[in-house]
Amino acid sequence: MLAGIAAAQDRPATGAVKDAWITTQIQAKYFGDSTVKGSHIDVDTTNSVVTLKGEVTSQAEHQRAVARAKEVEGVTRVVDHLKLVPATKGTTGTKAADKADKAADKAADKADAAKDKSDKVADKAEDRADRVGNEISDVWITTKLQSKYYLDDDVRGLNIDVTTNAGVVTLSGKVMSAAERQKALSLAKATDGVKQVIDKMTLGG
Repeated sequence: MLAGIAAAQDRPATGAVKDAWITTQIQAKYFGDSTVKGSHIDVDTTNSVVTLKGEVTSQAEHQRAVARAKEVEGVTRVVDHLKLVPATKGTTGTKAADKADKAADKAADKADAAKDKSDKVADKAEDRADRVGNEISDVWITTKLQSKYYLDDDVRGLNIDVTTNAGVVTLSGKVMSAAERQKALSLAKATDGVKQVIDKMTLGG
């Protein structure tokens, strides 16, 4: 992560914002994919080249992680440094229960670490945008807002599409309740650089 930040300081701001956007999109795909354990994979993007590091527990997860990264718009190449570490089979009785508890604790720690990393990605994009001047790019606004949605327990980020044009944010997609719609709108309006929010979301089960 520190290497990615150092590299970003030597690139034009627009490139750094694009790299941060790509990283956020890949992480979001991992978090929403039942095959990929996103919290075990480190994603770094430099000049649109994505590097994947960390551990996968099966060949299927390995292939899926690489494929999902390649799906993201703007990715020119994916460098695969993932390690295959097959999951060990648990034992029975108390030992199995203890092992499950430890695994759950570790997963929770990984999830917290992934959330912190997503925040840092968005912060990095903001810092680079600030170096250009006071104007915040549409790409940065979209990236920041999507990050908020993916990390908010009350909003189903994968169901909401965010587009930004000249600081005007348009939200489309489906929300499950009026409360979720209101939360999505509030988060958008509270994002730096947003001048107006257009609500095209639909309410549905």
